[in-house]
Amino acid sequence: MKQKIAAVLASISFAASAGVVCEGPDQCEKMWFSAQKALTMLSTMRIRFQSESRIETFRPSGYGRVGGSVTKEPLGEGKYRIAFEPECYTNAECENLRPRALKLFDDFISPLPKAPKTEEPS
Repeated sequence: MKQKIAAVLASISFAASAGVVCEGPDQCEKMWFSAQKALTMLSTMRIRFQSESRIETFRPSGYGRVGGSVTKEPLGEGKYRIAFEPECYTNAECENLRPRALKLFDDFISPLPKAPKTEEPS
């Protein structure tokens, strides 16, 4: 029985988001703050650990409970990738939830596009 459970757990894919890239200290600070807010909005679990490069919740403790972690990975040249990895009590629960949660997270923390410059009339 334990071997079957271990095999099932090993086959579960806990995919993280591709992440959103920030550039420069101001943008990265704002996006990291937004990532913290997004994690608390998308999760039903409390934060158990937080550092300058990782935030994680407690593991989900029952059906319908969602947790996860957010990482900030340095890419060099002042750029960072901020990514979310949702976690559910069972993989079946996450099957439908994961793609939506990843999209919501990425959309929530993504910087707004810059407005195109317009020329003033002469």
